[in-house]
Amino acid sequence: MTQGILAIFFGAALFTLVLIPIIGISYRKHGGLSPLRMIGWLAFFVYAMAIWAYTLVPIPEADNIVCVGYELDPMQGFRDIFNSPLNSISAILNNTPLMQVALNIALFVPLGFLLRTMFRKGVVVATFVGFLVSLLIETTQITGVWWLYPCAYRIFDTNDLVTNTFGALLGSVIAGIFVGSRKHIVKVAEQEAAELAKAPPVLTFWRRALGMFSDVLAAGLVVVFLQVAKNAIYLYVLNVKVTEIPTWTDTVILLFVFVAGLVWTLLNSATVGEWLVLLKTEPRWKFPIFWIFVRYIFGIGGLILLTLVDNIWIVLFVAVSIIVVIVDKSRRGLAARIGNADVVIR
Repeated sequence: MTQGILAIFFGAALFTLVLIPIIGISYRKHGGLSPLRMIGWLAFFVYAMAIWAYTLVPIPEADNIVCVGYELDPMQGFRDIFNSPLNSISAILNNTPLMQVALNIALFVPLGFLLRTMFRKGVVVATFVGFLVSLLIETTQITGVWWLYPCAYRIFDTNDLVTNTFGALLGSVIAGIFVGSRKHIVKVAEQEAAELAKAPPVLTFWRRALGMFSDVLAAGLVVVFLQVAKNAIYLYVLNVKVTEIPTWTDTVILLFVFVAGLVWTLLNSATVGEWLVLLKTEPRWKFPIFWIFVRYIFGIGGLILLTLVDNIWIVLFVAVSIIVVIVDKSRRGLAARIGNADVVIR
């Protein structure tokens, strides 16, 4: 239970940190990022953290570590299964070696599945990657987390190498049943890309919403990074207590992010989020720089400034912005309408 919570929390956190480059690279390499593929990326990072959590957590205190040995016979686990009674459903369910083998296989099935569906790799690659990942885990265990501990606190078991590798292979086979072979997946992706290139560009709600979300995420990540850096300087360089850190520094950080975002928008004719999803602003009137500034104020720039006041205004501003994009068939949105500009695909 604890490992599952840790996997979800840290996986979601890691996904959030790398989502900005994922969006930018996906739009430039594949021409878009579908909701299903976005969920796939989230699943990938949660799964990666699950591998870490279920193989190394809980991490013991250094003075409470219990040293364990290793098992070099890859078939010992299977022999242990048949050395226990298997004459009833209850006996099978309570067969610890059997459950261990089943869990080891199940833990690596998602790896093979994701390698085929997300990264378009076949059975051979899935099997090899599964073996390498399992070997990395077992090596980390036998070295006491790479010599952070004086000895191993989890058993190095070659049976785990076999079952983990088989799990990755099985996951790839299962994926093949549902989505087809690797060549089929690549062919479908190429056909979709070709059809997308031939079709006239249409600004969809998903693309517009993803750009708006990216604006908020990028600004939020920069604010958090600057806050952490500022607090670290006050705490560890200036030796100032947490309660004595001046609050005006928070306002300075927000204003800095506001100005940085404005400069980016003026130079690129697009906010950070729009740039990521290959959109740009085209003012309808003269003095384009002025109208891009107006649009910024009624978009992400205004949202940044509203964080200096009551949160209720933030909720209202976000709600109105989303509603306008949904209702507006051209997907211009609130800021573009006020700034009398079009939002077009690059």
